[in-house]
Amino acid sequence: LTVPQGKGAKEAVKEIKQIAPYAKIIVASGYSIDNVFPDYKIFGFSDYLHKPFTFYDIETMLNQIFLKKY
Repeated sequence: LTVPQGKGAKEAVKEIKQIAPYAKIIVASGYSIDNVFPDYKIFGFSDYLHKPFTFYDIETMLNQIFLKKY
């Protein structure tokens, strides 16, 4: 969840949530050892996807996110 020469996902999600608190933010990574995945909601993400993922995985996750009642 890092971007060389830039902000990482954890920093970016904080800034996005300041601007748009109800934004739906999805994190995707190919690294299984990152500590964000078990606690993705604590960091402000709506959901996560492990790479590689399929179109069906994306569709299922988006339906779950946007059909939830908050």
